[in-house]
Amino acid sequence: MTIQENYCDTFGNIVVTGNIVRIELSTLDPTNLDQNNPKLETRSRLVMPLDGFLRAYGMSRQVVEKLVEAGVLRQAPAASGSPSVPS
Repeated sequence: MTIQENYCDTFGNIVVTGNIVRIELSTLDPTNLDQNNPKLETRSRLVMPLDGFLRAYGMSRQVVEKLVEAGVLRQAPAASGSPSVPS
């Protein structure tokens, strides 16, 4: 069995329409590598039902919590609210 892998640097956009969630999988534009103004290109889209998206969100949150506990990430100050990689 072959599993298709898709790489993305980030989500370009997430749109919810009714019970369907569309997530744009974006990568850095290789022709514009300006670190001060990186441009993203949508390469593909992940489409899933809302309940599947919520389960994926819960799984992602658990992984982040484990990475914080292991010291791989550290909890950012409350102002930004997202974990960061220790320097």
